[in-house]
Amino acid sequence: MSSSVGPLWLPQMARAFDRSISGIIRYLGAARDEFGEVTDDIVAKELKSTMAGRASVQPATVIATSPGKLAETHRVKRIFHVASVRGQAGVGYVPVERTDLCVTNVLEKADNEEGCASIVFPLLGVGTARANMAVAAECLLMAAIRQV
Repeated sequence: MSSSVGPLWLPQMARAFDRSISGIIRYLGAARDEFGEVTDDIVAKELKSTMAGRASVQPATVIATSPGKLAETHRVKRIFHVASVRGQAGVGYVPVERTDLCVTNVLEKADNEEGCASIVFPLLGVGTARANMAVAAECLLMAAIRQV
């Protein structure tokens, strides 16, 4: 009898030193000592706490957290984490089928947050999941335009 592990939509941040926007947000949002070592992984801990023990979420699910130290250093008010890639054992990460829904859901969530006047989106799915940059950019831009 064989068992297979299906795709998981993981609401987790990249490691602080990964080459990704998620990793940069995690590092800059953390409290660090005078040598740059992370002493409190603020944003990642809050995301994990919000998950309340759940291992996965549906694609394009949005979870808002505080910005940690990014509030002080970059005047960030909120971070909207969106399940834009899925991980699968033995395969790695691939973008969700509808990254446009990621943009739509984030913008809807941001509309309900006090003080959100602007937002920055990374090219969702382009980093670890290796989506085509031009295709991803067009998809995300068109989704944002439809929300206006």
